[in-house]
Amino acid sequence: MEISVVIPTYGRERVLVDSVRQLLPQAGNAELIIVDQTPGHEAETSDALERWSMEGSIRWIRLDAPSVTGAMNRGLVEARAPLVLFLDDDIEPAPDLLLQHVAAHRESDAALLAGRVIQPWERGQPATPASLFNACEPGPREEFMGGNFSIRREVALDIGGFDENFRFAAYRYEREFADRLLAAGRKILYTPDAWIYHLQAERGGVRSYGNHLTTARPGHSLGAYYYILGAGEHRIRRITRRMGRAVSTRYHLRNPWHMPRTLWAELRGLTLAAAMWRRGRSLLSNDVRAQAVVDD
Repeated sequence: MEISVVIPTYGRERVLVDSVRQLLPQAGNAELIIVDQTPGHEAETSDALERWSMEGSIRWIRLDAPSVTGAMNRGLVEARAPLVLFLDDDIEPAPDLLLQHVAAHRESDAALLAGRVIQPWERGQPATPASLFNACEPGPREEFMGGNFSIRREVALDIGGFDENFRFAAYRYEREFADRLLAAGRKILYTPDAWIYHLQAERGGVRSYGNHLTTARPGHSLGAYYYILGAGEHRIRRITRRMGRAVSTRYHLRNPWHMPRTLWAELRGLTLAAAMWRRGRSLLSNDVRAQAVVDD
């Protein structure tokens, strides 16, 4: 077993089943770990996941509370292979996705490989050099997209895994993890041959926290402000710029009555982020990391 596949999922039904079904033929002896945060599934989804679990085709882990980074940490700890591939739960994978990630790690000393992510509006369109994660040429990166990347498990554990203070939509958790990875002297490499189509399902996932243009909930703003506060430099300027941009989109200019609601969501997110930042990062404890290495 060279690679473990971890799929955190929340509120997804048919699209999750379809994503897993397309991954199974290429899994071979790789393990597929579904870290499920959904309180209750539709019968068809539960039946499929339970059948695959009983057959040993997947490991189905249930969590009580939704957390993207918490689910990813659980998958990282549970994984048995030296490489861990994290995937979204609403994708169409390349038919050789797993092989491409494994091959790229064999040929590179990078700790993290960022795969190609083709968004719905990019499907059928030529790749553009300006796109970081839909380009044709491989190259170094300073960040990655969470829906398709593989990491050397030992390295991820060494730096504490993912920061679980990134809650709800967990915006910017990838950049914070990348910053710690690069600070530890590790490399990130983009590999276009390991591609997925991202379907952007309308239900579940980050869309469970409302539309960022209209909601008064802080689910989409918390992570952004938490990252800014942790980054250290020019905090006030970056916070002010973030708030200004949040209420000056084309949508808000056409629908100005939504501006107060969006501003309230931003202020709530900043308040929550400040409280979490004062408490410090929420990484995997030394005991959990040590136990994960022992179990491996």
